[in-house]
Amino acid sequence: MKKLFLIVILFLFMPDVLAVSSTYYGEYSEYFTSSDEILESDTTLVEEYKEYQYYKQIEKDLGYNYHMGDDYIVDYDDYIFTEFSDYYYEYPIIEDYDHQIISRFYYEHYRMMPFKHLIFNNISGSYGALRIPEIEIFANGKKVDYEVICDPCTNFFDSIVKNGNKKEYLNTVYNGGELKIELDDYYYFNELEIRVYLYDISDNIKTYDMYMSPDGSIESAYLKYNFANDFKYNNLDEITFIEKLEEDYVYYNPMFEDSILKDNNFVLFPNKLEQVTKYKYRKYLYRHYENELKVCDEVSEECVFKSEDYETFYKYKVRDKLTIKENIEISSKDDIPDYIVYSSSKVEYEIIGDKIKFTVGTLEVEIPYTYIKQESEKYDNKGINIAKTKVSDNSNHKSKNDKRKFQMNIGIKKAEEMSPITKFPLFMFSSLLYVGKKINDSIH
Repeated sequence: MKKLFLIVILFLFMPDVLAVSSTYYGEYSEYFTSSDEILESDTTLVEEYKEYQYYKQIEKDLGYNYHMGDDYIVDYDDYIFTEFSDYYYEYPIIEDYDHQIISRFYYEHYRMMPFKHLIFNNISGSYGALRIPEIEIFANGKKVDYEVICDPCTNFFDSIVKNGNKKEYLNTVYNGGELKIELDDYYYFNELEIRVYLYDISDNIKTYDMYMSPDGSIESAYLKYNFANDFKYNNLDEITFIEKLEEDYVYYNPMFEDSILKDNNFVLFPNKLEQVTKYKYRKYLYRHYENELKVCDEVSEECVFKSEDYETFYKYKVRDKLTIKENIEISSKDDIPDYIVYSSSKVEYEIIGDKIKFTVGTLEVEIPYTYIKQESEKYDNKGINIAKTKVSDNSNHKSKNDKRKFQMNIGIKKAEEMSPITKFPLFMFSSLLYVGKKINDSIH
């Protein structure tokens, strides 16, 4: 039984063994170069060659650096400086490197911190009140909006005092009252111009104190302004603001930003400055060189050093390859892959008339084919396939022995059409059929 099974397996694979095929090649590509080994084949042409490396000795420029020691070539006439250090109040002591020290007089400028609140108290005017028709505040020439809290004062004081009408005499703060203004942002003193318009018909002394505070409290105020004046206006058209003098301001609890070092002593009140002596230094960086071997791109008289080692390169070019079985017989396009024996890359194919066009890379091959009609099937009343008949002109029924002879004749014919290299010996084929028949007869 095992022998019969082996014979059947050989018989089933016999068509592929005996199949005749043809191989097609495309044009070779341009040459490529690779350091990896490339093996030659019927699709690849390879040229192997070796490359040696040549060198020349040069002085390598290491750039500027601190003194790196006696193993290097140092040009002490070619030097640059590092960036200057930060300023120091103490004279620097530097022992490890060549350096340069510079000392100068400088001025530390301190700018008073910005504030947001104005507080008026110690208010006093004629007839029990100080009349304030308008208060205008400008920051860098632009009018600043603000909020007002006043106690005790006349009704609607907070809106009247900033409505733009300076010819007003009923807007008053009663003596001993307090007026608080909150600006729309924080401002530096020198950015602001504060105009307080007053009105009074008496020549008595009118007073108020104004504090400039970051948080609205007098305790944290930076500056205090003292106003005392005996102005007198006979009518509303004379109303104006009185310029504030620098000497009328005094420090209260001033706070300053971090100092900025400058070489000038110009300062505006209320900022301040201090004169100091500071020191800074910078280090020398000398040009350094070292001898080294440099790879030569081209061999010349300077390139006297040759490496013992070499590198192997492979120059190669490739072409596409396609192997197709001959005598293509198909009933649909899906049968075409069965005839493709080998392809060097993905195969694309299409049916054009009576030929099939195969495309592999740049290779295009057109091969004729034979179209075979599909077989019809018959079923019994139980739905079981009882016959398969090929639809053709010679589809007559044959006996088992006739079919076996027919298959054997076809096998012999195909073997005869094979090339000498791939031809399967006819006597071996006949022997296999004979042995198969004997085993089959013995079983039955």
